[in-house]
Amino acid sequence: MSNSTLANRVPGESLMTALHDAVGPEGPTSFASRLFGHSRIPPAARSWYVGLLGEQAVAERLRRLPEGWLVLHSVPVGDRGSDIDHVLVSPSGCVLTLNTKHSPGGKVWVSSKAFLVNGQRQPYLRNSSHEAARAAKLLSAATGGTVDALAVIVVVGATVTNKGEPKDVAVVTIDQLLRFLTRTVSASSGSVSPGAVRQAALQPGTWARSQTSPTPSTNYIQWFKNLRERERRAARRRKAWVLGSLAVIVGLPAAVGVVTVVGATLHG
Repeated sequence: MSNSTLANRVPGESLMTALHDAVGPEGPTSFASRLFGHSRIPPAARSWYVGLLGEQAVAERLRRLPEGWLVLHSVPVGDRGSDIDHVLVSPSGCVLTLNTKHSPGGKVWVSSKAFLVNGQRQPYLRNSSHEAARAAKLLSAATGGTVDALAVIVVVGATVTNKGEPKDVAVVTIDQLLRFLTRTVSASSGSVSPGAVRQAALQPGTWARSQTSPTPSTNYIQWFKNLRERERRAARRRKAWVLGSLAVIVGLPAAVGVVTVVGATLHG
């Protein structure tokens, strides 16, 4: 694919850029920070990190799709910094907009008119429906025909209780995603040929008038890999300290053993 298209956008590119700016330049890490598993991610940016992990997990599943699917990531839309997590075009020309929702250990409850995460109502159905309608409008304008788009919410890391199907938004878990997508292959996108839909979807100008060329693929891929590994090590250390605190209650020898484990992780 040419670099003038959106084909080289990486999963979560917009979030990755924002996260990099929020974390700031990397400086020396103190021994105490390493020992106690201090996170470099500011609390206000934690949701970006979690969201980015979700988008990358979904992208990994999408790599298993058979030949003929077009998969685009972090598609910039409009001039206000909005993007669509994933835009898919099936071999038959069916267009889907995927909105990833990553809630580690959470509980999602879905009905025909509501989407709740851990008991809190969220506007995800409305937002996803609007996202698909916008994509359909832009692709129709770019092709000169009628292009339909289906909104899909992909739930990552949470259990889902389904009490009804939303009217115009499909809600699936990441484990259900590929099976769901393969059922859409026979559907058409409207009056436009699949090739024309794919070509239009690839063009930056389809999604934003002022965007004559795509944002260069992020330079932060390796940076994020390093950050994620540090966060994993830090999480293990924090967990070890929690276990150590519990061990103090039941006996000092166990606590000493846990502190030894924490020390070992500093060199892991």
